[in-house]
Amino acid sequence: MTMAMTEKEYREYQAINYSALAAYYNDGIDSPDHALMDFGYKGYFEYGKQFELMLQDACQGGNMFSDYYFITDLAGKMPDDLPKWIEEDTINDQYDINKDGSLNKRSKTKHAYLDACKANPGKIPVSVESAGLLEIHLLNMLRMEVQGVRVESLLKNAEFQVPIVWEENGVEKKALIDCFAKPKSKVYLFDIKTTANFKQFGCMTQTKYWIQEIHYAEAVNAKLGACDGMIFLVASKEKPYLCQPWWIDYGPIERKIDVINRYNELVESYSDWVNAGRQPRGYLPMTARKFFISC
Repeated sequence: MTMAMTEKEYREYQAINYSALAAYYNDGIDSPDHALMDFGYKGYFEYGKQFELMLQDACQGGNMFSDYYFITDLAGKMPDDLPKWIEEDTINDQYDINKDGSLNKRSKTKHAYLDACKANPGKIPVSVESAGLLEIHLLNMLRMEVQGVRVESLLKNAEFQVPIVWEENGVEKKALIDCFAKPKSKVYLFDIKTTANFKQFGCMTQTKYWIQEIHYAEAVNAKLGACDGMIFLVASKEKPYLCQPWWIDYGPIERKIDVINRYNELVESYSDWVNAGRQPRGYLPMTARKFFISC
């Protein structure tokens, strides 16, 4: 089923998602220890969210970006935990105070960001530099074509951020779909990505994004309708900041079946580990590594 839930509710819902599977997969070597890691906040996560909202606004005429973010000319690095403080409404507790009650001068940059957030309650700051890059990516993405159709037209009537929960082979799963369009009887599934460069993105399709593609396509086929696979709408942060649509070519149908079987084996292994109490292992099994590696 598709579910009406907030992002926080989706994160807390207990079901297997793609991110957990990808961490456990660990580039082909099942690793409980990697699945147990807390990866924390990364700045590029926020940039990706910003870009998705700007794209949705541009295609559908909304104000999602300005509801969640504000642009600031503050210099210096934004504190990594700032989005968490904003979400938890603990901004006032984060000032570094000296014993005499004065503000610690070594934390000027941090305090400047806290002050800006208090003036824009509930919103996350975006630097002028990042906002400029977002605009470049947005213009390039809007005019990019997928199978002869501009992205702006493709996503005009698309649905964004759609949570899906379904069961397959007795295992409950979940997926948060970036966006999908259903102009006729067929569902077109899209995932919006930003990447350091296209070479890195190509490597990621081999190490983890294939898991996402299989996982999300299964979700859509289970609950939304027939779907051939996922198209990645990718924006590169490497000059000249191009955008490009990607899809994963598995080759002959036998190869695609092999990949799906590997995905199902991964789900079974991960599910067995979770049901056994999510215990760390402390080592990786012996494996052979090819000398020539493409990534």
